[in-house]
Parts: sequence; C-alpha cells; structure tokens
Amino acid sequence: MMSRLGLIEDKIVETTAQEIQGEYVGGSEAKARKFIEAASGGVLFVDEAHNLGNSPFSRQAAKVLMTATLEEQHKGNTMIILAGYPDEMHAMMQDVDPGFQRRFTERLEFEDWSAEDCVDYLKVLCKREEIGIDDNATQHILEVLQVIKSRPGWGNASDSKDVFARLKKSIAVKVMQGGFERIEIADAKRAMDEFLQMRPEKHSNDLSGSMNMSFAAGFSPERSPKHQSLNLSRSSKKKAQITRIEEEENVQERADDGDEDPIFAALQLACVELGYDRDQESRKTLIGILESVVSGDSFPEDILEHVKSKTGQNDTRINQALKPQVPGLLQSMQEAVAAEEQRLEEIRLLKEEEVRQLEEKRRRVKERLRGLCPAGFDWYRQGGGWRCHGGSHWVSDAKLR
Repeated sequence: MMSRLGLIEDKIVETTAQEIQGEYVGGSEAKARKFIEAASGGVLFVDEAHNLGNSPFSRQAAKVLMTATLEEQHKGNTMIILAGYPDEMHAMMQDVDPGFQRRFTERLEFEDWSAEDCVDYLKVLCKREEIGIDDNATQHILEVLQVIKSRPGWGNASDSKDVFARLKKSIAVKVMQGGFERIEIADAKRAMDEFLQMRPEKHSNDLSGSMNMSFAAGFSPERSPKHQSLNLSRSSKKKAQITRIEEEENVQERADDGDEDPIFAALQLACVELGYDRDQESRKTLIGILESVVSGDSFPEDILEHVKSKTGQNDTRINQALKPQVPGLLQSMQEAVAAEEQRLEEIRLLKEEEVRQLEEKRRRVKERLRGLCPAGFDWYRQGGGWRCHGGSHWVSDAKLR
C-alpha cells in the first residue's frame, strides 16, 4: 500500500530476531547493518522481535536498528517494522535502551483469527497441495478449533499449519497404499484428537490476544508520511489485514496435572528421575534415544520399565501412546541444549562481574520456576519467557515479575 502511494519503494526484506544477530562480538552490528542496507528505501520486517533483548548479541542488533531510524540515509526513506508479543516487546525495548521506546509511540491492534478463519486458511493449504477435504471433515475440524480457541495458546495461522501437518500424517498410510489424497472424517478425527491432547485446558495468563502495532513518534496512519519506523507487536495476524503468514510460537502455560496424558507424564518423569535432564551430556544422550525412537526403534529398557512401573501398561500400549508425542519432546530437548550452548558462549564473552550478575539473575528466576513443571524438568529461555525441557509448560517473563 505504501509503495502504491509512492511513499516507499516496492521492496521488503524479511528476517527474524535470530537471523539478524551475530554469533561473535561485533558480528551483530555487521549483520544488522547488512539487512538495513538491503532494505534501504523500502521495508525491513523483523519478526519475533521480542527476542531482541535476550542476549548481548541480540541487544547489539537492536541498537543498530534504533540508530538507523535517525540516519539521514534512512530517515524519510526506509521503514523498519518490528513484530512480537506486546508485553514482551515493551520489556525488550526497556532492556535494550530507554530511547528505543521513544522511537515507537503509536500503535495499531489487530484481532485474533476466528476458528472459521483458520479453517478457511486450512482449505487454502489443501488446495495448494491438491488435497481434497470432505465437508463433514471440515465441520469436525471447525468444531474442535472452536474449543481450542477458548484455551490459552491460540496460534492463529500456525494452528492451521499444525492441523494441516497432522491431517497429512493421518492420510499418509492411505496414500502409500494407493488411496486418494483426500481428507475424510476419520482422518480429521484422528488428527484433531491428537491436536486436542497437545492443547489441554490450562490456566489463563497466556500470550494470545490482539495484535498491537506501534508507530514511530510523529507517525499517523492517516497522515502516511514517506518515512517512519514502526513497531508491530504481534500475537496474531488477521488475514484480511495482513497477508504475510508467519509461524508463531505455540505458547503454553502450566498444565493442570489432571489434563496430561498419564503415560506421557510418566515418560517425562522417567527422563528426569533416570538423570537424562541432569546436564548437557545427559540431554544429548536423551536426544539420541528420542531420535532412534522417531526412526522406529523401541524405548530403552530403563525408560520402559520406569514408565511401566508408574502406569501398569505393557510395552505395546506404552509405545503406541508415546510415539506420536516423542517428536515434540525431542524438539524441546534439542532447543534446550541449543539454548544452553548459546548461553555458555555468551558467558564466555562477558566480564567476570557481568557473569556474576547474569548468573544471580538466572538463579532467582529458576527459584521461582521450581515446582511449576510436575515432572521436575529444568527450564530454558524461549522467547519472552521460559519453557521446561520436557516442552509441556511455558511461563512468561511478565508472570514471573
């Protein structure tokens, strides 16, 4: 729209907070500057921008963006958009630099998608991959999404993509046996039953909500000047308002103990009690085990015996119940290991006093998190909060304050 009005060039460079930061001292400045120069005269869109305050590297990239809004080359010429969750965006700006907040003073808000919007987008995905879908299957998906919509962690477009991936998995065996690529009611029920298990009823205080959009000082959507930077705080994107569909983090608050699958809960307890979450090497060992299970192997005897002792189920029932849930646990454990390695690298680059302050802050947060994961997993930094290594529980920074 801006380009059609002649206010900026028809050019947009898209990136994320992770991509725009460097991996060594000084690397973020060069990397962020590269993205800014590529977008010069057009739009630089930085998604998941609430993560810009998570590390020394990301804060350095954020300061480069802040400086660019005042440079003659870009002032009046380049638009910078930062997208992220509202509360976490505010905290990030305060953490990076008090002046950051003053660059973005006006906001627009966009509503969540409805269950109907998600189904419409699901139909688009099916059409794109030439997969048919029956009307009764569509109706069942809609009814389940209407239930999911009332629970914390509503993911909008990402929920549609998640459902689509589960539907494709549901019809995979049928297609391999020579059947048609068509989603029928039985396929929809399998996929949505699995999806419901991953999104149990939880306490409130999740991050779902309206989309918030902040504009730089002096910017008004009605006046539409040629230049400005804006902060697009996002927890959702209404398709009629923004066509760019981006994967959103599946945010989960602490689950009620009674809502979790008892066999999966027993697996998580087994991982902790057998020492697989004790340190980095133990977690890497668990990752290797989970990768083998995903490839078709059975669980090791020590884990199976532990789960059997807690559930009274046999090996066959345990493997059947757990294998669909293993990829999620594997992904979470991989993210936990990667987050810890990044943290250790950041500590290596900090001065002794900074390390002491950082570790003390981390210790206080971990103390507040103690007991929030029923299985007893440790926690790692993710987005604007903390997720347990088992992947089932997420707590925002705002809730810990």
